[in-house]
Amino acid sequence: MEWLEGMGGNKGSKLVQKVEKMNLNGGGGDQTDGCFPSKPAVPDPRMECSQQETAFPSSQPATQPLDGSFEMDDSQSQNPMEGVWGQLYPHCGTFPRLPLRTDAFRLGRAKSCDYVIRQSDMGSEKWWTAISKCQCEIVKEKAGVFLRDKSSNGTWVNGNKVGKDKMWPLEHNSEISFAGANKKVYVFMSSEPSSDVFPSELTSKYTVSKVLGKGACGEVRLGFRIPDLHRVAIKIICKKTTATTFNGGISSTSVLNEVRILQSVSHPCIINLEDVIDTPNFLFIVLELAEGGELFDKIIEKTKLNENEAKLHFFQIASAISYLHSKKICHRDLKPENVLLCSSDETQPIVKITDMGLSKLVHLETKLKTFCGTPQYIAPEVVSSAGLPDSTYNLKVDCWSLGVILYILLSGTPPFSEERTCGLNLRAQILQANFQFYPSLFDTISAPAKDLIRGLLKTSPEERLSAEDILKHPWLQDPAMIRRADCLMETQRRSRKRLLGEEEAVGGEKRQRLEEVVVSRSSDTRPTSDAPDCSSVSVFKLPASGVQAVK
Repeated sequence: MEWLEGMGGNKGSKLVQKVEKMNLNGGGGDQTDGCFPSKPAVPDPRMECSQQETAFPSSQPATQPLDGSFEMDDSQSQNPMEGVWGQLYPHCGTFPRLPLRTDAFRLGRAKSCDYVIRQSDMGSEKWWTAISKCQCEIVKEKAGVFLRDKSSNGTWVNGNKVGKDKMWPLEHNSEISFAGANKKVYVFMSSEPSSDVFPSELTSKYTVSKVLGKGACGEVRLGFRIPDLHRVAIKIICKKTTATTFNGGISSTSVLNEVRILQSVSHPCIINLEDVIDTPNFLFIVLELAEGGELFDKIIEKTKLNENEAKLHFFQIASAISYLHSKKICHRDLKPENVLLCSSDETQPIVKITDMGLSKLVHLETKLKTFCGTPQYIAPEVVSSAGLPDSTYNLKVDCWSLGVILYILLSGTPPFSEERTCGLNLRAQILQANFQFYPSLFDTISAPAKDLIRGLLKTSPEERLSAEDILKHPWLQDPAMIRRADCLMETQRRSRKRLLGEEEAVGGEKRQRLEEVVVSRSSDTRPTSDAPDCSSVSVFKLPASGVQAVK
């Protein structure tokens, strides 16, 4: 299929594998659908770049100056890093950064431990009471560094449960969890020289840690801001190896476009741009860290969301898209892989829209023409415009993608797929809006939910619901859900304000910049009498120095 060339194709679908295992069939011999994520495997751009470019002028230091939250005796004060062979970097709560000097270092609730874990460290009494008197011990031996589990409720390393009185090797950037696999508390960082080399422009502001993921234009790493250890995601783009066409990868223009789009927006359900560091060979985009991973992976894990869960997630996604459309910004690549979860806590399902690289600002005199997106989520007007210079489309292409996402949230399978046996290929299915509500998947789904899907999967953009219409649809007029969504989004607004306040306290230069950043702006509104308005958000402009580096 020519229209699919260079767009990710039918590669490595986790949903397809799940559907094959389900072996469900719909009416008329039409098999349940599969989904193809657009995550092509790419070489490490930093490795490629290092073969073509000179090394960075300075490397990531093995250690960073300690903050004042962990006291040391006077004999160590002159050179706080002397004898340190590793450090524990905090991953949650009020845990301090811990230097490791002795061959054994114990953590637990008992006063005899080298570090006594406090309730505030774990975030709540529930988690704190799950900690043992001696939770674990970090041990340095000739064979390497190990964690010995001494707890009753468990200690995990990189998601692997160690087991009481058993040991697990700790490698550089290993993640340690207490009392639950998802309760990450520390990242172990070795003081041994690292092969990773980063420029001083980055390492003077951030400690760079483990790889979180790789994409078409680079990799994303966990970072800790100096000196407060605020966790961030650092997107690393090698300028030399970033392709110039969509067929070869994400264009450099697209990367800079993502920066500019993120600079101009602020919504609790859109990933926040915190900093940009531009160097001759690399571009570092520092983003808010969404620690819960992709919504796509949650769907795979749970098979599908129940209708109430789907409604809460979808409302937040629709609110973010309505906000973007109110600013004349079209995302153009909406899919579950580009919807992140703020945390792994399922009781606090805050979503974050990300990957704005294909987004475009749509002025009255500008029309969208570029053929882009991910096949299973592309609107019919984009499909039909492939290769035609006079074809255009508008913001409603995002609304079609929202219809596909909602179908997947409720059923666990996509509405359009090459795996279906309906006699139509993927292109024809999309052009005809050929989908079915399979009884085995949708019998328990309410009529309003299915009506919203129908309203979004209209081949004609004029007949298709707009983002503003979505928020007014009867299925989303659920006061209890809206109140909960508002509360979740408000936590993000407060967190952002607190973060700005912390930055303000760091120094005079940041304080001066932050005096200019808080601007109130309203997005789309919706009529609700008993719930706060989640669409009225505070827009926090970035400090000028971060973005002006991008030319």
